[in-house]
This record gives sequence, structure tokens and C-alpha cells, in this order.
Amino acid sequence: MLFKTKSRESHIPTFIIESNHYLYRKALKREIGIWRNSNSNQNFLEEEFDNIRFSYLNNNYIFKCNNDWIKFLTLFGPFKKALVLGGNKTGLEEYLLKNKIVENIENLDIIHKGSNSIIQFADLNFAELKKDTYDLVIAKSILHHIINLEHLLLEVNHSLKPNGKLVAFEYIGENKQQWTQYKIDLINKNFQCNDIIPKYFFNKLKHNLYNEWPFESIRSQDVPEVIEDIFPETKIIEIRWGKLNWAIKYHLSQYCFEKRIKLERGDEKILADRAEELDKLFFKDKQLLPCYLFGIYSKSTKGRMDIHVEKWDNKKINNELAIHGPIMRRIKSFISSNQHTIYIQFLLKIKSALKKFI
Repeated sequence: MLFKTKSRESHIPTFIIESNHYLYRKALKREIGIWRNSNSNQNFLEEEFDNIRFSYLNNNYIFKCNNDWIKFLTLFGPFKKALVLGGNKTGLEEYLLKNKIVENIENLDIIHKGSNSIIQFADLNFAELKKDTYDLVIAKSILHHIINLEHLLLEVNHSLKPNGKLVAFEYIGENKQQWTQYKIDLINKNFQCNDIIPKYFFNKLKHNLYNEWPFESIRSQDVPEVIEDIFPETKIIEIRWGKLNWAIKYHLSQYCFEKRIKLERGDEKILADRAEELDKLFFKDKQLLPCYLFGIYSKSTKGRMDIHVEKWDNKKINNELAIHGPIMRRIKSFISSNQHTIYIQFLLKIKSALKKFI
């Protein structure tokens, strides 16, 4: 076992998957390897996304980048004690402290602590949080990586102070980007890009089923429903968007990577604009699942605290977490998972040395 979790007697969670399952332990190891080796996003605050337009208390707002929604939080603060779930390479914590949006902040993530005292190692699938501790909990692009969603969100509610807030900015589209056939057919019929990428075809992302990134979008479709179960009467604001544009842009990036297609910056802008226009055209189509959610919720006293979940059987766990795909994919995944071991470091040094002579 990579860690041990004790269940408190007064609040015993029901897990969809247990921490001691061997496939879960292997998947967690791959997930840790991926994120520890990922590059820091130095431009997190300026990272742009499709514009979000909404009204709140008779005022109109537009979010164009992460900096916008973070500044929006000042309407509800300042906050004495905050918790960020995951994503500790973004610089979010430092920004919140520097701008005095929060007085004190912690981060729980699977990435190692390093020298940063803010960051604590925790597998959020099994994390236990202290009661009535936080004025603010932020979940930015982390809930769609969680299997035990019910457990984590119950813990979040448990940890919020009486007037505490949960802020969620999440991918909520199809699990593992396995788009519905309706969405696939609609995009292929209406999205025009043959003038830039001949014979382009939008379809389900096969490589996501290889489980190299085992927790990516593992239960993304369930996020809104679980939030609604646990925070039923405390929704301050909730926006769902990106039914087509985000799916198209993400698929295009993966398609071009697989096909080794290099797009000119001007062509990228043209395709992004076309995806945006198509999204506007079908944004009222209820058959299309939105891909993103931004929501702010207060601590709930009426949510379902007795949620029971159906545990995954071995077949389901194997399908969702076991490594699949071609042998080279498996080898790369193994190297990524074990990159910090002495043996892999030695082999990588040999590979690097050989490249100089080949």
C-alpha cells in the first residue's frame, strides 16, 4: 500500500474502489509519475478559455482566463483559511496569498511536498478532512480525476466552516472523452475544416482508453450530479458551457499530435473561431453534454450524508484502470511511473549518452 487511511467511526464513507486494490495502486503510481514529471504552467493566471458570460446580483461578468474567476472570488472574501485540492504547480496559492484573498492556505495533492510547506501529499480519493476548518475550498480541474467523488465531496462539506464556500471549476464532459454518437455525428456534419486539415474526422479518443493517464476524466459526467446531491440547497452560482467548442479543440490538438500535423497560428485561430461559432449555434441543444462547469456552493446542512455507492467489480476496475494499448505505450508508461528510481535514471542516462554518438 502506498498509504494508509483510517475511517472515522462517526463518518464512515463508502468507496467505489478501495485503496488496497492492486490495479488501483498501479494506476495511482502511474498518475503520480505523470504529474510529478509534468512541466509547471507558468502562465496559469493568463491561461485563456472559451468566454463565460453570466449575471450575478444584476451585474454582468465575462471570464476570459483564470485570473478573472479568481478575482471574482473577492466578492465573497477575504477568507481566513483556504484549501486547494490538487494542481499545486500552478502558483494559485501564492497569488491568493499575495493579493490577500486568503490569509492562510493549504494544498493537498499526489505530487511530493518538495520544499513548499503549503503542499501536503494526499490521495484525494481517500483523504479525510478536519471538521469546520476551511472558509474556502477550491477544486480546479481535479474532481474529474477522482473516483471516490462522493467520499471527497462529503469530506469537503464536512471540512467547511458554517459560512464556508466550495469553488469548483471542472471538466464535466463525457468520461474519458468518449463522446456520444450524437455529438460525433453533429460535429462531423457541421464543423468545416477540410480546407486546413483534409479528411479530418471527429471521433472518440481511442488513446484515452489505454489508461496511460488512468484518472483522466474517470467519472467526469458524474461531477454535477454528486455536487447536487451533497450541496442541494446552497448553490450560489453555477454555469455549464462548452458543449462543442472545447471537445473540438481538444480533439484537434490530439489529432494533430497523432498525425504529426503542424498548424500555423493563423489556422489555429480560424479553427478555434469556427468551433466557437458552432458551439453558439447549438448551445440550447439539450442532447449535448456540456464540457465545463464553474460553481460556487456554501456549506450544506441538508445534503445527502448517507450516500451509498455501488462498488466497482474487478471487471469494471480492469476496464477503467488497467494499462491497455500497444507495447510501446506500455513501456513509456512504465518509464514515466518509475522515472525517479535508480534503475530508470541509469537507463535514461545511457540513452542520453547514446544519442550524442548516433
